Amino acid sequence: MTYVLFAIGLLAAGFVLSVAFGSMVEKKWASRLGKVAYGINGYLLLQGLLGKVHILGNRGLDGYFLFLAAVCACILLISLTVRWIRSKSASTCRMLRFAARTIAVLAAVELLVFNFNSFHLWMGDYTERRLSLTDVTIENGDFVYDAGQDQLTIRGKGEVLLTYQNLDQPVGTLTVDASLANHTKSASVIVDITDETHREYRYNTVNMQLLKDTPRSHFTTCELSGKVGTFRVKFTLPEDNDSITVRNIIINRDIPFRFSLLRMGVFLALILLGYGIVHSTLLRRPCYQEKLFVRASAAVVTAVCCLGCVSLVWADTNRPIKEIFERESGNQITRELVDAFEAGQVSLEAPVDPGLLAMENPYDWSARSADNVNAQWDHVFYNGKYYSYYGIAPVVTLFLPYHLLTGHYFPTQFAVLLYGLIGVVFLTLTYLAYLRRFQRTLPCGMALGGLIVMQASSGIWYVVARTLFYEISIASGFACVAVGAYFLMTSNILSRGRISCPKLGLASFFLALAVLCRPTLAVYCIAAVVMILLALPRAGKHPGVQLAAGKQNAKRIAYLAWGAVPMLLLAGVQLWYNYARFDSPLDFGIQYSLTINDFTRSQFHMGFVFIGLYNYLLAVPKFTWTFPFFFTEFTTLNINGYYFHDTGNTAGIIWLALPVLCYLLAGKALKRLNRRDRIRWSVIIGLTCVLMPLVIICSIWESGYAIRYTADFSWPILIGALSIGFYLYRHTKNETWRKVARLCMGVAVPAALVLNFAHVYTFKFPSWVALDHFGVFNNLAELFTIF
Repeated sequence: MTYVLFAIGLLAAGFVLSVAFGSMVEKKWASRLGKVAYGINGYLLLQGLLGKVHILGNRGLDGYFLFLAAVCACILLISLTVRWIRSKSASTCRMLRFAARTIAVLAAVELLVFNFNSFHLWMGDYTERRLSLTDVTIENGDFVYDAGQDQLTIRGKGEVLLTYQNLDQPVGTLTVDASLANHTKSASVIVDITDETHREYRYNTVNMQLLKDTPRSHFTTCELSGKVGTFRVKFTLPEDNDSITVRNIIINRDIPFRFSLLRMGVFLALILLGYGIVHSTLLRRPCYQEKLFVRASAAVVTAVCCLGCVSLVWADTNRPIKEIFERESGNQITRELVDAFEAGQVSLEAPVDPGLLAMENPYDWSARSADNVNAQWDHVFYNGKYYSYYGIAPVVTLFLPYHLLTGHYFPTQFAVLLYGLIGVVFLTLTYLAYLRRFQRTLPCGMALGGLIVMQASSGIWYVVARTLFYEISIASGFACVAVGAYFLMTSNILSRGRISCPKLGLASFFLALAVLCRPTLAVYCIAAVVMILLALPRAGKHPGVQLAAGKQNAKRIAYLAWGAVPMLLLAGVQLWYNYARFDSPLDFGIQYSLTINDFTRSQFHMGFVFIGLYNYLLAVPKFTWTFPFFFTEFTTLNINGYYFHDTGNTAGIIWLALPVLCYLLAGKALKRLNRRDRIRWSVIIGLTCVLMPLVIICSIWESGYAIRYTADFSWPILIGALSIGFYLYRHTKNETWRKVARLCMGVAVPAALVLNFAHVYTFKFPSWVALDHFGVFNNLAELFTIF
């Protein structure tokens, strides 16, 4: 009966789809059969509803007819829309027809690929059978068998074995009818078998991971040979206080069909986004003609990114919000620096172990461990006192005011989230300001694609995915640089128009504040100074107004003051803070850190620089059949020596953000510029988007590789590459090359989304913490896993 119903549903859906597609291309026979198609679609819907309540339907086809009805209805609706607007918008019709074809293909993939296991028992002689607990031998571990209810309760980490003798039948699927206790997250099931090909046990032939509240994890397919003889099931729980109640072991039960409109929607959105960038008439219009659309789409992209940041932080939030914001403790940045500043000192109040004072070299981690000396991890130790190496900007702008107002310490995870959201929003604002000034004639699709790739590859995702105190400096620095870049762009020092000195002052302030978050970001202040000086000749001029020489000089002095004073004032704060701690205004104190390495004696090796350059820029992602399907191995390039590698790894930015390859066309772009502009843009892009990010990457040789550092340099690298690509697109009259460029962007956007998601997901949920987030981990994994 199952096969007959399946075939009927498939034939009915095929008829409806053929009529719908025929109607889209004005086939006469399609219009004549239209009412029949609607009737058959109604039958599919009725059959699906009856199947859901198991009336006139087969339990193994739950959802099958409803899925076919939904797909057919969707494509019929598209066909009606195409017929209605056919004479009004040919381009919209083309987009809708492509969407309909894509939905049909995705439906076939959904049915035949993602439900491949549901056909497993259709190709063999399999009989469903419940293996009763009364017929089993139970050994080892801590268990209680309740004969009245015929169920087995297993407790603790000890392995419990259930052995079924003389099964004497083929096994195609295995279903474990069991429930996990409230506090139990998972249970491991391993099956050993004997079969017609091997009289002794074949060990670990079947492996399952039962997850709480995840029914699909309780069944799996088995690829066994012939009739199975002995069938031994081994249960293992991860913790001593875990428990599981087993009611039945069932073999050869049909695996039900499972269809996901969410999965189809994700694939459809990626495909249509790429197709639209290449072919859509709307997305090929210049930005200045579709200002509202550009702003609205940018707002949507930004909102989705903000929601993603919130989700990553929320995944680790397991306490009430009120309790989180009333913290009485904190870390080096959220509490210790706050307490120190309130006490009017720059040294931390943590007591120093006398053993640390007595050590010949307190910075040697192994020596501290060997002598059992207590030391504050990742603190700076200088002249017998503890200090903090990390920037003070988040302390004076957030943590200290919050403590003074509330008496509590602001939580780290929400501080990182707050700064991350500010950075994401201002990154979009900076990009929109850039488009208005330099890329007004760029197609909307190219502009939207560039924004998506930049936000996906910005690196802030790794920072909000793991909110330790290290990430506070990275997130706050990311936010300050993004805000500073926005005001720098809108001040018009890079573009035509009247220069806004107040906005220049704000840019100077926030870029300098970024240095007080993270000293490494001083490189962007250097780049900003160069930009300010390049715009100095324009500072004393007004479009259409001729000023006297004296007024021009006064305007330029004021301009320089707006650009220099905020930066100099905050630089003075940093220099004083350095001197107060380490007796030198230029000493940031990292070499005195009590961490995994002794920075006071570590030596520079050029090979360590190459390790960072390769892993951040060039490392190639690899495909794997394990969700999320892409990962990148960290490599030391076979260079010998100690090089620290933090948790996680990401692919090189040229793979995560394919438009970075536009740097290969920099020479071609420069040739189109006059000599003055060639020098100007070579300095601006070369310094800000190439040299300074490379300086940051090269400078981390001492600290080692950490995935969070990508937030310091990823998006500046990308925006420089986009500038080159967009410029060439706008100045290329060859429509073939323009189409190739749009095609490249159409590929780059889905690639950026998929690859960045894969690496962020792997970083957030590595294998050793996956079960702590079993709901998120398993739901996402099963959504896209085939086998």
